[in-house]
Amino acid sequence: MDHQIKIPDILYERAKHLAAARRQPVEELLADALDLIEKDAASLLDEAEKRMDREEAAFAAQLSNLRQMYLNEFVAIFGGEVVDHDPDEGALLQRIDIRYPNQIVLLKQVIAQPRPIFQMRSPRLIKD
Repeated sequence: MDHQIKIPDILYERAKHLAAARRQPVEELLADALDLIEKDAASLLDEAEKRMDREEAAFAAQLSNLRQMYLNEFVAIFGGEVVDHDPDEGALLQRIDIRYPNQIVLLKQVIAQPRPIFQMRSPRLIKD
């Protein structure tokens, strides 16, 4: 199936110039560019997951201390450190968005006991 999109002439001319320099069709150059963007996006997501895992680990490592200082409050963990806290999650989120725009910051409530994990089995249908 052949699809067409409209792009500005200046953008097409840039692509055409680069494709000529690389001795490849414009379509192939654009496909290569999209592949690079896709790989970069996947790499950024992997890095974000790793950062969040580190913040979760820092929260877990400090939990007994956090319970003594911030019980029932929400804490913000950035770079392994508590950078802010508040009983109001919304107020904390607003401050964190201002102070750490586009950053990975863990917001989590400090509670006395871990929340229980519920496991549910998948239902099975049985014909009579």
